[in-house]
Amino acid sequence: MPYPRATLKCEIAFSARAYLDRLWALVGQDCILPSGSQIENLRHQEQWLPYKGGPAIWAAPSRNPSFAYDLAVASVLAADAEVRAACAARLERLAAVAQITNLRYLPSSGDFGFDYGRAEQGLAGALSQATMTMDRQGDDGAWRFDADLQDQGVFKGLDYHELGEDDAAEVGTCARNAYVILLAARLTGAPEAYDAGVRALRFMERFTVPRAAQVWEVPVHTPDLLAAADAVDAYLEAYHIDGDPHWLEQAVAWARRGLPFLYLWDEPEFPFMRYASIPVFGASWHKWSWFGRAVQWNGLRHAYALLKLSEYDSTLPWRGIAEGVTVSAMYQQATEPPDVALWPDSIGLIDAGKSGWIFAPQLILKNVYHLLGRPDEPETVSMRVGDSSLHVNSGAAISSVALAGDELRLSLTYPRRKSGTTAVVGISAPAAVSVDGSPVPNIADLMAAQGPAYRYVPAMAALLVRILDDGAHDVVIRGVAPRQADLFPAVVSQVNFDFDASAEGWIPANELLPFDVVDGALVTGATGGDPYMTRSRTQVDGNAVKELVVRLAVTAGRGAQFYWATADDPTFSEARVANFSIEPDGQFHTYRIEVGDHQQWRGHKIVAIRFDPTVAAPGASIKIDWMRGE
Repeated sequence: MPYPRATLKCEIAFSARAYLDRLWALVGQDCILPSGSQIENLRHQEQWLPYKGGPAIWAAPSRNPSFAYDLAVASVLAADAEVRAACAARLERLAAVAQITNLRYLPSSGDFGFDYGRAEQGLAGALSQATMTMDRQGDDGAWRFDADLQDQGVFKGLDYHELGEDDAAEVGTCARNAYVILLAARLTGAPEAYDAGVRALRFMERFTVPRAAQVWEVPVHTPDLLAAADAVDAYLEAYHIDGDPHWLEQAVAWARRGLPFLYLWDEPEFPFMRYASIPVFGASWHKWSWFGRAVQWNGLRHAYALLKLSEYDSTLPWRGIAEGVTVSAMYQQATEPPDVALWPDSIGLIDAGKSGWIFAPQLILKNVYHLLGRPDEPETVSMRVGDSSLHVNSGAAISSVALAGDELRLSLTYPRRKSGTTAVVGISAPAAVSVDGSPVPNIADLMAAQGPAYRYVPAMAALLVRILDDGAHDVVIRGVAPRQADLFPAVVSQVNFDFDASAEGWIPANELLPFDVVDGALVTGATGGDPYMTRSRTQVDGNAVKELVVRLAVTAGRGAQFYWATADDPTFSEARVANFSIEPDGQFHTYRIEVGDHQQWRGHKIVAIRFDPTVAAPGASIKIDWMRGE
């Protein structure tokens, strides 16, 4: 199939228009705000709409860091020089607005922050998501369909028992969760995650038909392309970790099971039809059939898994199939104003009718980057050292990893006009680090570095090295030894954290510097406007805690927040938050946060907590002496 825009780099230039034009909105420019100040107006202006025409429940505009990631790539790869310049200018504008509004802004997407953002937060986020996913896993390795759901987005109020038996299990209820866990195991070497992931994969082997990945609207019994895609991803992660050919065989099997969902022929007037993807062989809520109607984001997910599979298996032309699915999506993009480069949630294979819900081209571009040899996800090379292991993660190609005595050497090659952070997990703090023969400094905030620099994160036993130039680089790390950190916190039944010797299971999940413990206090700093830390694996009885008390010192900001997740809904949400005021004078103050009367706290089991020690105050210094429940 020919590309509709001649080359992949032309497709990048074309797709960038979605972020430069249609989705970009001066949100709130006509709002009357209390202060009337320029800063308050800028807080509400110049943001992206997440899509056009879709459900209002998810339609809040934002400065989406994954949209900015696509702009950053387009600023160096787009075939059109004017588009490259426009993307660079938009990124500069975003950075300027962020500085005015005290909201630090870094592009980040499937790269986990390794390219343009903070790799330590990407690793922490992967571990946090894996922990919460593992905590919901059954003893048999499975996750199951919850027919007792009461609130599910646009389908709120519908009876999920219509979609299947409660606690039903299929490959689709398990595969994505297995992938999340095994991805964290690959990045960090966490044996607990690997074991949990393998239990899930063993459970999944009882199934041969992909079903139940989209049970937010599709019956459990329905054959489902997304389930096949998720299974390929999960089994490939296990193969990356231990090289067991059985996992690769399973990945190939699930890749084949996804092929019947793809059209392999077309009508001349419908160039998008070949490799268009039917999402399920069934109907939503037993009413709205998907036969003859393509949902290409399902196919793009499967295609990305096939691109990864093609690196290890050649029994079928996986790369060519994945490319065909991606090209089909390109032909579904609008080519005329006002929706240039956007593409539909679904499209008819009989009349070419498009749904009114249209998306940004993120998933298309993710596959394009991989086809160009620049995948957004970091590569991992692991090395066994006795009973320990080292895990080198990077957006660069890793050509060699060698440990001799207490010296670790890495050879990295970044593609043209790409750079970023390399993370070595499972290592002690170094005596010195050099890049290309020159020593580099140890600094607290790698994003502030003007040249190569490094930072050690004790809680993850991770060394981060940031390089700002493309091309080949030799990194030498001296005075190190393998060191295994406890990456998954112990389960606690009380909110009682003293921070006398460690972070006690808390992780700097977003826009916080890596934690230090100094004089019995947790010490960090805000790197953006939305800093928060999380602690999973809590089993706290909401009826037993009336107040949360924290002794906190911050140097900027006026407010702080406390979020929690429950066994009934293990996600952080604005429905479960307590806001309180703080004194930003750098001195310790004791704050009491009333949660006991909150309807989402009282009577619930609290399974994870999140603390935002300040809001909209990049650069703030933060110290936490202790936190307790009373």
